[in-house]
Amino acid sequence: MRKFVIFLVIAAGAFFLYVSQLPNDSGDPEQVLPDVSGRNYPADGSFVVDGDLIKFNQGRAEKEDEGGFREEFFILDEMGVGDLNADGKTDTALFITRSAGASGVFIYASAYVSGPIGYKGVNAIFLGDRNRPQKIEIEKGGVTVKYLDRAGDEPFAAEPTVPKTLELIYQNGEILER
Repeated sequence: MRKFVIFLVIAAGAFFLYVSQLPNDSGDPEQVLPDVSGRNYPADGSFVVDGDLIKFNQGRAEKEDEGGFREEFFILDEMGVGDLNADGKTDTALFITRSAGASGVFIYASAYVSGPIGYKGVNAIFLGDRNRPQKIEIEKGGVTVKYLDRAGDEPFAAEPTVPKTLELIYQNGEILER
C-alpha cells in the first residue's frame, strides 16, 4: 500500500509539471499574460473618460448620458504592466471601450497607477471609433499603445487594417501624448 501511495504522489507531481509547461490559450507559447492580481488590478477602479468619472465594477460600468441614453463601459482583457511613475510599484495600462447602443464603439487607453496609499485610475486617451486594440505596454516610464485603424478616406464600416502606435507619458497625475 505504501508503494502505491508513493507512486500516486510521483504521478500527480509529474502530471502537474507537464501541465504547467503547456502553452497558454493565446496560441503563442512565449506570451505570458501580465500578473495584474491584487491591489493593482483595475477592474473596480475609477477612470476619467471624456471628463466624466466612471466607476467600474468587475470591469464594467454604466452611465446615463444627458439625453437619457445608457452608455456602457468595459475594461478589455489586454493589459500591460510596469512602473509608470518610478515608485517601484507595478502599474497597469489598459484599454477601455465606451458604447451607447448605436453603432459606435469608442476605444480609449488609460492607466491604473500606484500612489502613496493605493492605486488610482487616471484620464483616458481617445483612440478612435471601432478601431482594433492590439497591444498596450509600459516601458521606460511610458505607455506604448498599438492598434489598427482605418485610412482617413475609409468609412467606419471598413475593417481596421492601418497599424498605429501612440506613445503616452505619465505626468502630474495624468497620461498625455508624448
